[in-house]
Order: sequence, then structure tokens, then C-alpha cells
Amino acid sequence: MKFRSFNAPDSNAPDRPLVTVFCAVWHKQPNKLELLRSHWENLKAQSIPVEPCYIFDNGDVAPDWLEAPWHSFDAPLTIYEAWSAATALAQTNYIMNLNMDDRLATNAVQTMVATAAATKSALVGGEWLVSFDESHLEQDFVVEDLWKTNFIADWPPKAQADLRLGSGTGERGTYGLGDTLESETGGAVVSQLFRQPNADQIDRRLDLLANAGQQKMQNHTHSYDRRPVLFRRGLASRISTSSGQ
Repeated sequence: MKFRSFNAPDSNAPDRPLVTVFCAVWHKQPNKLELLRSHWENLKAQSIPVEPCYIFDNGDVAPDWLEAPWHSFDAPLTIYEAWSAATALAQTNYIMNLNMDDRLATNAVQTMVATAAATKSALVGGEWLVSFDESHLEQDFVVEDLWKTNFIADWPPKAQADLRLGSGTGERGTYGLGDTLESETGGAVVSQLFRQPNADQIDRRLDLLANAGQQKMQNHTHSYDRRPVLFRRGLASRISTSSGQ
């Protein structure tokens, strides 16, 4: 299998982002370009810069307006193969996934990086607010108070306002980087931020984030026995129930 890379970031740039956010752009994805455009806008709206990494498969190429790093593989990829490729290609301290029809709060990446730095964690996970239509795709929103939302264990989720998924809190019993929730409505993955294993140290920008976020992180994080994972008690993302790959 071969691939080509475009808009490659400068690996020596002094102000390179701390986080790569990767996304599989599946060649059979309905409304692919519309979703890609609002996804890219969501990443540009983040309160700290992020480095996108879009993975195209089956020889697909990005539209001319996508001014972000992207890679085109000449054969079809499963979503897991695309994620594997993105993880291997990323060169930043942290990496995270954001599916085509999911969106981050504008301060989500900053919140999770600050949490990771303040708590010296290698893996931080956010909580999701479930969206039952496409209204979230172009919305700007910030991390919300977890306790102002509701959790109901029904699966597939039933339409209800302010419904959280319950993965970040442990209410649904699914933790961890690769937890995939499958249902009749499609698939969804809990968005997580984790440090690259070859990152020997967190640079000064992380220290500044840690200092700024230390007080906020107190009493807002908790860990689970048997897993070296810290979950942020806040709603960092909005997830759609309507797609899968």
C-alpha cells in the first residue's frame, strides 16, 4: 500500500502545536465534503493551535480549500487502519481523534492538555453531549458543566435534551482509548488525548498551561483503579448518533 502526503507541517517550527487531531475521511462517507469543511472550521476555532491530520483512502484527494496536513492512501482503509496510520504519522506531543461528524468545544483541547500537564497524565478523556441532529456541526460551544446534563443508560440513546454519553464519567462502563460503541445507528469513539510514547518531556508551553489550569483541575478530575487514565469532569465534545464506518 502506498500513500502521499500534502501540506506537511514544518517539524522544526518553534511554535508547532502540541496536539495532533486526526480524522479518517472515508471514501464512502455521505456528505463527505460538507462534513470535512465544518470539521476543519471546528479545529481552526480551538483556543490553542492544533495540528490536523486527515487520512483519505481509496485514492481520494482533499479539496483545494483544505489548508491542513492530509495523506492519501491508494487502497481502501478500515477506520482502525486509518487511525493507525494517523498515529504513526503524528509528530506532536499529544494526539487525539475526532470523527467526521463529531465536534469539540472550542476550549476542549486546551482543557485536556492543561489537565494532562497539571496531573502528569499520559491519557485524558472527555465526556460527550449526544446530538440527535446536525445542529452541532457548525456550532461554537465551550466545555460545559457536567452536572447540568443527564445520563440515561438506554442504548441506542433516545432523543433527549442535554444527554451525556456517560463514557468519561464511567456511568456507561466504557473507558479507555479504543472503546468503540456500536449500535444500530452506527459507531462512536470516545475522544481522548494521549501523549506520544516517544515524548521525553513536556515543554515550557505545557508548564504554562499546567500552572494556569492547576487550580481548575483540582476537584474536577478522578482516576479509575486498574487504568492509568484521568477523565475530565466536563463536556468537551458533541457526538452524533447518525454515522458509522
